[in-house]
Amino acid sequence: MAITKVRASGINLSGNTSYLNMPKGTTAQRPSSPVVGMIRENTTLNKIEVYNGTDWRALKEDTPNIEYLVLAGGGGGGGWGGGGGAGGLLTGSFDLVLGTTYTVTVGAGGAAAIFTSQYDSGTDGSDSSISGSGLTTITAVGGGGGGYYNGNIGNDGGSGGGGGMTTTGGGDTLGGAGTTGQGNNGGIGRSASGGYYLGGGGGGGAGALGGNGNQPSSYNGGNGGDGLQSNITGNNKYYAGGGGGHTDARPGVFQAPGGLGGGGAGGYYVSGTSGAAATSGTNKLGGGGGSAYTAVAAQLAGSGGDGTVIIKVPNSFTINPAGSPTLNPDGTVSGFKIYEFSTGTETFTIS
Repeated sequence: MAITKVRASGINLSGNTSYLNMPKGTTAQRPSSPVVGMIRENTTLNKIEVYNGTDWRALKEDTPNIEYLVLAGGGGGGGWGGGGGAGGLLTGSFDLVLGTTYTVTVGAGGAAAIFTSQYDSGTDGSDSSISGSGLTTITAVGGGGGGYYNGNIGNDGGSGGGGGMTTTGGGDTLGGAGTTGQGNNGGIGRSASGGYYLGGGGGGGAGALGGNGNQPSSYNGGNGGDGLQSNITGNNKYYAGGGGGHTDARPGVFQAPGGLGGGGAGGYYVSGTSGAAATSGTNKLGGGGGSAYTAVAAQLAGSGGDGTVIIKVPNSFTINPAGSPTLNPDGTVSGFKIYEFSTGTETFTIS
């Protein structure tokens, strides 16, 4: 086929609203003696490519970048012990492959400890994740359940549960370990002294360790560790706070606060008929539940808050969810679509 050369300093096609039909062919059909600046469509690669004097380079395409927040369920509070650890928290972004089906799983919060014939630990929260072909699965680990009386350590998790109280001479009880890059360790539960029981440890949060029992004064439960802030929804708020530890309030009333980011407050005990229940972690913030006495109905421990998965995609792309995630949960953000997923498993594609 003959090649027609157009000898001009420039070609102006700005008045044409139709198209420019570019030469095309397979990789094997590339020119045998290419010249710098040659451009063609490679039908093997389905790419527009340019010769740079050394090799053929594909033109960069507009690849959608998705921002994400993956938050696991928080751990439940222990019985007369430690607060639940916050769910593991991961944030970041990755390049999407258009048309790929991505699977989102959101973990529920762990159940609070229940007293039957003895005290018990809180249940761990469930993991949350995003997965899909070509993507290394992003998994946030559920928060560790709080430890219980007597001497039960907090469970490991995204953030660790607080350690339980112990009897006189029993020694301190460690909190559970947090997962590196996702959360922090739970606080230490203290040993009994002077006829009273020292405080249980606070659950760890994404941004801070759980507080140790016996702080800021004797018998107090440890504060839940604070979470971390994210503005992915356009509203800068905390996620993944730890639950507060239990307090023996006979020397003085104190309620250990949960950490910023949905951590539940710890309960306190004065007697079997006087005291306060713990509060649960906040759903969609992945907070740990507070610890409480649990042996009477008015002083129950708190469950962990459910996790969430949030994705943020430029308006130039369309998300096609198979389920019913919430669109723009904190209001519209210019230039983006934001979807928040609830507990369970759903899928989505981008086009």
